Order: sequence, then C-alpha cells, then structure tokens
Amino acid sequence: MIESRVLHRGFLSIVLLAVTSALPAQVPEIAVNRTDLFFGADTTIYQTGGQVLRISNSGGGTLCWKIESGEDWIQLSPLDGGASGAVEVTVDPTGLPPGPHMGNVLVSADGAANSPRPVWVHLDISETTNLPFGAFETPVNGSTVRGATAVTGWVLDDIEVISVRLYYRDNGGPLTYVANAAFVESLGYYDEAEYQRQVDAGNAAAGERDSLYLRTKGEGEDRVHAAAEHGLIVTSFRPSVIFGPGDSFFNRFAGLLRIAGPVFPLACPNSRFAPVCVTDVAEAMCRSLDNATGGERLELCGPEVYTLRELVEYTRDLLGLRCRIVGLGDALSRLQARALGLVPGKPFSMDNYHSLQRDSVCSSNALPTLGIKPAPITAVVPGYLAGRNSRGRYQSLRRQARRG
Repeated sequence: MIESRVLHRGFLSIVLLAVTSALPAQVPEIAVNRTDLFFGADTTIYQTGGQVLRISNSGGGTLCWKIESGEDWIQLSPLDGGASGAVEVTVDPTGLPPGPHMGNVLVSADGAANSPRPVWVHLDISETTNLPFGAFETPVNGSTVRGATAVTGWVLDDIEVISVRLYYRDNGGPLTYVANAAFVESLGYYDEAEYQRQVDAGNAAAGERDSLYLRTKGEGEDRVHAAAEHGLIVTSFRPSVIFGPGDSFFNRFAGLLRIAGPVFPLACPNSRFAPVCVTDVAEAMCRSLDNATGGERLELCGPEVYTLRELVEYTRDLLGLRCRIVGLGDALSRLQARALGLVPGKPFSMDNYHSLQRDSVCSSNALPTLGIKPAPITAVVPGYLAGRNSRGRYQSLRRQARRG
C-alpha cells in the first residue's frame, strides 16, 4: 500500500511517500512420500508386512499433523506428530472377503493449505492357497513403456521366492523374455522386483541435506546401492542440469524471459552448473550396462562450468531479447522463493532456493573415462532454441564466431 502526503511551505512543496507491504503468510503444506500403498493377503495366514508413510512440510510455517484411517482394517502408528515424521501402516484382513479392497488414510493439519491430504490404501485378498502368488503394481497393465522403468509389486510365499522373470508382449504378440529380476526388500517400503542390472539417475549434488529434492534423491540412491547385498548390480548417475530438445531448463527460462519485460530478477545468480547433453547421459548409461561400472556413483558434466546468470544471459541472447538480468541477493532470493511458492504451479519455491545453494558441478567427470566427449551447450542449444527467430540465429552465429 502506498500513502502520499504533500507538505507546502512557501514556494516549496515536498511529497512524502510511505510504502508498506505485507509479506505473504507462511502457510504449511502437507507432503507425503507415497500417494498409494499396496498390500496383499490370502485367506489363511499370509499377508504383506507394514509400510512406512513419511510426512513432511513442503510449505512454510509450522506443521503439526494428525492421521486417521477411513477403514477398520487399516492400522496406523503413531497418530500424530510435528514437522516431519514416519507412520507405520499395516492392514488386518481378518473377516474381509476375497477380492480387492480400497480405503484411505487422511493426513490433516490446522492451517495447512492442502489439509486433509488423502493416501489411498489397496488390499488384494486372494482365494488361492497355492503360494507363491502376487501382483505387479507398476507399470500398469496395458500401458506403453519407453526407455527405462521400474517394475514394482508384491508376492506372498510360504518358503522362498526362487526366481522372478520379466516378459513383455508387443501388440498382442508372443511373450518375449526380458531378464531375471532380483527380489529386493530394501529398495522401498514394500517389496519390489527390479531389473538385476539397475541404473539410477540422480544429480550432481545428490545427498545434500538442505533441499528436500536433493535429500530424497540421495536417499533413493543410497537405498538402491544398499540392495547390492541382495545380488543387484547398481550404477547410479549424478548428472548436472541436463539439456536437449524439450528440456525443462533452457526452455523454461526462454518462456519466462519472453514475458519478463525490460527487467528479469534472477534468484541465486551465482549458483554454478556444468550442463550436460541428454545424449551424452544416455550414452553413459548404455556403456555402463556391461557391469564394468557396477557399484559406482558416476558424476556426469558438460565441458564448461557456468553461473546461473551466465546461462540465463546466454538464453536471452539466443532469443534476441534485450531484457536486463538483475541478480538478487540472498534475502531477496528467499523472498522471491516464498512469494512464487504460493503461485499456482510454483515457478520457484523454497526447495528450489535450497537446491541452488549447492553447485551442480562434478569433482570427477565420468564421461571422458567412459570414452565420451561431452557436447557443449553452444553446439546443441542454438539448434532448438535460437532457431525460432532470425535475431536469435544471428546472435548464435556471432557467438560461434566469437564476435558476440
């Protein structure tokens, strides 16, 4: 709100302006690590064990949550907590008829923007007593899968699962054998069957504890590597920001710059990246499949390190725009994150801010070791970004000629 007052004294007029602003209130938001929990049981004594539902605050302020079940056969412990916490979810199939059953649990908190937050619980009770039996949860039956995907599900047995084999059917044709799978309990909160040759893509800063995004990436990577004792051969990758046609980095900034006007305020402008091309990342994964990299955590980076400001300015120049990039200090960067975190779609959030406090660069780039020469952004990005307008193409040619 702006208040103005004019003071007159002789021939002198003084205009006083009082500018006041109200910061958006810090509103907590309930975050859960799972939106669906899957359980299985038969009509005798066998059933899958408990699973862990993790609750945290992805917003601001203070979160004090409670959880309740919508069905008598769903048990929870504990029933409340503050900030982040873990709830064990178990099921009791006693008295339930065979077939699929679905219920939910509700996580609620006073003042939370998305309270109550539902989590769906699925229980499949089989009439058969011929163990083992089970079900696959992902990918969904009949879905189309491109590239790598995790295969998850559950199985009940009275002695031991000896083997699980994976097949696929193409357009109604015969079943084609894919691979043997390893039965691994430590990969998640319920039993999962994963391809025996597992590659995991994290990022170059995985494992840092300040950002929920980076923390969960690091925890996921640790869980997959911990499965090595079950016979799973694991290679994980930590790429810096990945670029290529359709990427969510250069294309996102291009979209923002087009609507920014004469000034573009940029949070955390000095954060550093070593952008790596998507084709180089894919090639690194393919070359790791011979098991020579089993057990390793490979950092993947491009040939050059840039600050965030330099990358945004590069994007601006490719587009032929004239807006000024204004780097924000730490306090204003945090304020921008809190404000934009309340906007639908969250173009920039506090978790993004925390992620940018850690440089996404490599201490040891694995691409040369794998025999891959990393592509620079100047060889790829202009082809899908600058080609949209003539001025952008002109600026791109000047840069390649080292005149711009």
